[in-house]
Formats: sequence, C-alpha cells, structure tokens
Amino acid sequence: MRLSPVLLVGMVLATVLWGTGPSLAQSLPAGGDLTCQGPYSSNDTGESLLTRYQSQARIMEVADLSGESGDSLVLYPDDPNARIETGDAHGNGTGRITALTVKGRNSLWTVGGLKIGTRLNELTEINGGPVTLTGFWQETGTTFSMLGWLPRGDCKVTIVMFAPQGMRTDHPLYGLKKIQSDDPRLASFDLEIDELILIWPEVSSD
Repeated sequence: MRLSPVLLVGMVLATVLWGTGPSLAQSLPAGGDLTCQGPYSSNDTGESLLTRYQSQARIMEVADLSGESGDSLVLYPDDPNARIETGDAHGNGTGRITALTVKGRNSLWTVGGLKIGTRLNELTEINGGPVTLTGFWQETGTTFSMLGWLPRGDCKVTIVMFAPQGMRTDHPLYGLKKIQSDDPRLASFDLEIDELILIWPEVSSD
C-alpha cells in the first residue's frame, strides 16, 4: 500500500513529537548562575515549582543555619550537585519563593557569579574591596559560621563560611558584630565560601 506524501509527513511528525515528549519533560536546567533576574524569581511559588519540576522537586524537612528544621521545597533533592533549597513566605514550602540556598563543593550552581569554594581573599578581589562579615557564631556543636552579604541588583547574596571544627567560644573573634574580610586576624582560618544564599527583597504581600 502506497501512502500519500501528506500522510507520510504526518506520520513522521507524530513519531518525532511522540519521541521527544518525555525527554522535553525531563530537560529542566540543572546548573548555571542564580541571580535576581533568573532563572527563578519571587513570582515563583513552591506550588508552581512542584508542578513544573514534578519528580525533581520535593517538600522536605531542612535545617537552617541556627540548626532549626522546617519544611522547604527542594529542587533536585536526590542530586547533591544540583540541589537547591528554597525559602518561602509561608514557611511550609508552598508559598512565594524568598530565597535560594546552594551548598556542596561540587555544586553546579553559582550565585551572582560567586561559587562554592571561593576563598576569602578571592572574594575581596571579586568584590573590588573588603566584604563586611559578622563575627563567628556557634551553629551546632563545634561548627561555627561567619556571614556576610553582597548586593546583586535588587537581591542580596548571603555568604556562609564555616570556621574550623573545635573553635572555642572564648576565641577573641567569636561573636564580633562586624569584621572586614581583609582583616589579618582572619588569615589563619583560610576561610572559603561553603554556602551561598540568594535573597529577594521583601514585598508587602504575597
């Protein structure tokens, strides 16, 4: 049986569309630069991302820097290199997205051009001058953190660096309100970026 050219084209087109459909559903980007302009925005919600990412999104219990746990939407929850933890206005993983957190030495993501593993002296150079940091404070057990932030457009980028394990609370730098990233007293810690958090400005309502 001979098929007409129109029918042949229709069959080929149907085969192509059928074959590419499942792969298109799975071709969501994993990796790149997270900025205030994209690929996510404060217009996204946990619910919309759950719909968009389906099996690659999950509401999970996640601990914050204070050690307290709560429900958050996590993108790529089973891939530690692509994982993004979100913060949302409702605090249960479903509301308007207010922050994105990436961590892990091999993360595929950067935030405002900054990457995990960037050393403190490199950060000062990238910023074009010293970065203002808070003093060391105890997170959990003997894990200590140092925080700072950089403006990136309308958003902020929070920098998290962990001090060496076993640091004592009577250390002279512990609990300082402010310290500049080029302060020579920080040199011995060899700090580097361990986590990056992109934070959108607050809005009056969801």
